[in-house]
Amino acid sequence: MEKFEQKFFSMALRLGRMENVNCILYVTENLSVIKRNSVKRLKDKLIIASTQTEKLNALTMKGFKCVNLPAFVFSRQELVKIAMASAITSGFLKNGYKVLCIISRKATELVDTVILRNVGEGIDENVSYEFILKNTNIPVQLMEIMIELAVQIGFQGYEGMNIGTLFVVGDTENVLNKSKQIVLNPFYGYKEEERNIYNPEFRQTIRAFTMLDGAFIVREDGVVITAGRYLETSEPGIQVPLGLGSRHSAAASITKETKSIAIVVSETSGAVRIFKDGQMHLEIQSKNRLI
Repeated sequence: MEKFEQKFFSMALRLGRMENVNCILYVTENLSVIKRNSVKRLKDKLIIASTQTEKLNALTMKGFKCVNLPAFVFSRQELVKIAMASAITSGFLKNGYKVLCIISRKATELVDTVILRNVGEGIDENVSYEFILKNTNIPVQLMEIMIELAVQIGFQGYEGMNIGTLFVVGDTENVLNKSKQIVLNPFYGYKEEERNIYNPEFRQTIRAFTMLDGAFIVREDGVVITAGRYLETSEPGIQVPLGLGSRHSAAASITKETKSIAIVVSETSGAVRIFKDGQMHLEIQSKNRLI
């Protein structure tokens, strides 16, 4: 099996060397492979995607193009989707690029799947965080943190229960004007630095309040203004994909009426969906929930 895997990996690299392949996206936890000369020779084409942040930082210092992945269990298709969105945001991929995706989900593997993708074809391949955030004041870093938090909530739930929730980020004044408080604001009286999404400890606290009805309202600088907010939206003609409920409809409506971004965690499946301008722009499905 090991010999076959070596040959499979060599053949994948050979495909990546072809002139009409613009980039090789290597989604892997086996970063020791990068030391191989056969991989180093493809450095100009190579984009490395992994959850191992420290090792990626070291590779970046050596001139490799790298993107971070959330440390959760995704299907191969979802891994590629997230990696491509990050790579587009980082400027490594452009519209029209032909990308050979080599995937290895185990630290002991070289490769288990090879996929060819064209940037700009399909619903997700042309989506970057910068594209989603266009005409907003929301930083890319905040967007990445919010999505990772949402994925964590969808994957792990809270105290053994599946939970769904909604984050509305940006254009805070208009969002507040189109919503009302349905429970006491749990963050009232706390200093802004104590209720900021950039604070890792506070992100853990957030999970305890996802049991509340209503939405979290998050300012562009990461400060959570309130939770338990009912969105009073009345935008006509809003349509969401069949099977999605009131939380998704509210997300679509509020982003149509304001310049906000809405991030929805599905209670049913744990999927994370991102809305802007009344439309769903990105969907991330975790492979298996912990609960």
